Parts: sequence; structure tokens; C-alpha cells
Amino acid sequence: MSTDESKKHLETEGVLARQLRFEQAVAKVSKCLVGAQSPERAVPEALTSLLEASQVARVYIFENFEDADDGLCMKQLYEVCAPGITPEIDNPILQHVVYADGFERWREALASGLNIRGYISNFPDDEREILEPQGILSILVLPIVVEGKWWGFVGFDETRNRRNWQDSEVALLGTTAEMLGSYFSRQQVQE
Repeated sequence: MSTDESKKHLETEGVLARQLRFEQAVAKVSKCLVGAQSPERAVPEALTSLLEASQVARVYIFENFEDADDGLCMKQLYEVCAPGITPEIDNPILQHVVYADGFERWREALASGLNIRGYISNFPDDEREILEPQGILSILVLPIVVEGKWWGFVGFDETRNRRNWQDSEVALLGTTAEMLGSYFSRQQVQE
């Protein structure tokens, strides 16, 4: 085998290993959420599986809410972090982010079922003002739909290096966002 063939073989093995890791995460998330009763246990367990598969710094869930003065807003509900990564779950700024104050692009995309992804350095200034202080270099955000309505999102932050998200990864993680939406729908029905 030539050097070029060896290099291509190793690249193919890497892609297949990454794909398998993501597929296994989908199965683990499904298992966590299908039989689970308590969101306080099930959701962090599911997010931990996503963190391990995606190998990012942080994975989290934000929920939308209506504020009488500010309109549609978002707040962080859950977060898991890789070892050595500072959590943002207690960041008061992230408990009341107003979409109309710089995140209108997110509202439009996520409400339409689209994702947000890329390098933070390429994002609009208003978004960077919130994201850069958290040390985020690259991000992927996927909508969560509950009972047919856009409910919030699951996000993946990379703070250690810039990351390009492959379409196949986004598709598999999108499946887990759908699973989370189904889980939260069941929780609402039970409540």
C-alpha cells in the first residue's frame, strides 16, 4: 500500500469511527429517555452521551419562554461539561436572553427547523457579545420541538479549538433533538 493509500485508509477509518460513535450516542439517548421518569436524571444522562460522542466542551438545553416586557426569551435548563471546562449553567445572563436583542437570526432559523452552526468569530456582533465571554469558538445549535411547537434548543459548544460540523453528524444529532422533543412532550402530558 502506498503512502497516499495508507493516508486515505486511515482517514476513512477515522470517519467511520466517528460515525459509529454518533450512532451509538443516538442509541444511548433513546435508552435514557424511553424508560425515564425524572427529567433531572434522564436529561443530564442523555446530554452526557451526546458530550462523549461529539467530544465538545459543553452540551446544554435552553427552553423558550414569553416575557411580558421582552417577548420571546430563552433560558438555560441543563448543561454537561467535559473535564476542566467551566460550566455556564449558573451564568445569570443565560437565564433571560431576549431573542429580539441580537438573537433574531436564531429565532427565525430554529423556529423554521434549521440549525445554527459555525465559528463564533463569523457570527454577528450582537451574538458574539454573549457567546465569546463563554469562551466558545465553534457552536452547533439544533431546535427542539415539543407538541408541534418550537420549544427551545440543544447546543454544542467547543471552547478548545474551532470545529467544522459534518452534515452526517448534524443529521444524527438532529435525531437526538427530536428524541428530546418527544421526551419533553411526554413530560408535559404527564404533568
